[in-house]
Amino acid sequence: MCPMMSPAVKQQYYEFYQDQERLLSSPSLELAAQLERKWKKLEPSLYRVLQEDIERVRHQPAELSPVEKSGKPLPTIRPALTAEKPAMKKLLPAPAAQQQVPPLYQPTVNDISLFFDRQGVVGEEATRQLLLYAALGKVHVGIESLPGCGKTTLLFALKEALPPPSYKLLQQASEKALFNDPDLRRGKIDYLMITEYQKVIANPQVEEIVKNLAEGISSTYIRTNSRRTGIEKLEIKVGTLLYTFAITNKHAKSKEQDGELARRFLVLHTDISKEQNERVVDEKALRRLQGEAEPDTTELTGQETTEFQQYIARCVARPYSVQNLFFPMILRQLPEELRQHAKMRTFEGYLQKLVTGSTLFHHAGRPGEGTIRYSTISDNLRVLTLDPYLIPNNIHKISAVERALFNSMELGQEYSEEQLVESLLGFDDRGAVVRKGMERLQQLGYLKEIAPKAYLREKADHVMFDWEEVYEKSKQGLADLPAALAERLQQCCQQELEELL
Repeated sequence: MCPMMSPAVKQQYYEFYQDQERLLSSPSLELAAQLERKWKKLEPSLYRVLQEDIERVRHQPAELSPVEKSGKPLPTIRPALTAEKPAMKKLLPAPAAQQQVPPLYQPTVNDISLFFDRQGVVGEEATRQLLLYAALGKVHVGIESLPGCGKTTLLFALKEALPPPSYKLLQQASEKALFNDPDLRRGKIDYLMITEYQKVIANPQVEEIVKNLAEGISSTYIRTNSRRTGIEKLEIKVGTLLYTFAITNKHAKSKEQDGELARRFLVLHTDISKEQNERVVDEKALRRLQGEAEPDTTELTGQETTEFQQYIARCVARPYSVQNLFFPMILRQLPEELRQHAKMRTFEGYLQKLVTGSTLFHHAGRPGEGTIRYSTISDNLRVLTLDPYLIPNNIHKISAVERALFNSMELGQEYSEEQLVESLLGFDDRGAVVRKGMERLQQLGYLKEIAPKAYLREKADHVMFDWEEVYEKSKQGLADLPAALAERLQQCCQQELEELL
């Protein structure tokens, strides 16, 4: 397998991108000189990446810092060439305009797929991208499916892409253990990853803490201090929560009835089809036969994998804020039964954050000004077409089994219960699971029982969008931008629409 970055190296890249963000958001000669000295000493290769930004600040300072305004001499970023010392010319570096600065690594959607391949994920192409965009967009995410169907594999693959200081893995914990965790108490965790959420449900106190954190509310715990002279208040808060959940365990019913939890998370499914089961078995057998040999040369090399992790660390540090001028028009194209649903009040925010995650990942090609980047048609289209059932699944709480059942049926065709049970091979107790799924789909009006144990599919529920109409009706928002920026964004979106059509 390819070499992974050590935690110390990941920490260094995370710190580097935070420093780069500071320089871009609050440029000053003083800060530029400070960062130049720091990274020249710590890691020259990273300094070369930062060098272009330092030169930009040196020649076009945005605003004088308090130290600069005081009139005190500042450290020189680079010695100036003078007529008095012509002999020094050969020893000094060339001006920035003449230097060859190595281009920044810019991954593509294909690189997301290759990175997850290297972590052992098979298939799940749409879920890979949505999971990564959700993490970058800071969306609370649950991965729910049948036991053994790749939920934890996906979550662990995402973990490998994130910088270690930003996440914490929670497999089982008590209330006291959470409040005594120093990282959670100091607010250092961006991502809290919960494997097997059913274990959390078994502890009502921990479940309540998770609900509060998902709501953006810090959880507090009051206890007597160690000297028994008074009380102390412990508080924990994290940025984004991610969990996995097996939908056929004994706690599934209590979770289904918990409307509070459902509205706080975006839920993704894994593929439970017979074809996916076969793909996973074949891939595992092949890897075992090859002795976990390196992938072929068409895949990411070890160096490219490291670059991908570095790039994700930069996106996590949020070097840009994102604005999406097209999203209001997209919401207006949703079917009324979805648009007018009470759950859409919170779910539209998750959708917009998913698009934000896509924009951050692809920010190099996005029009912008300063530290602002604008989502394009393709950012919205990519997120909303990766899984055409994402919105109805979340609004109506349709499970992976219910979705698989529904999608196995043709519109207007009749099916017996035996046919539907046969369509879902690969797990035990299919009959009970299928019957439960059929009951739910009938309640939602998706199916109609036309005879004992015979059903008719009555509707289609995937969401379609008219992207030309979205663009045309969003032009007023483009007109409000500065002329040059509006023109770049308009050209970018027109090109995307031409490619789409």
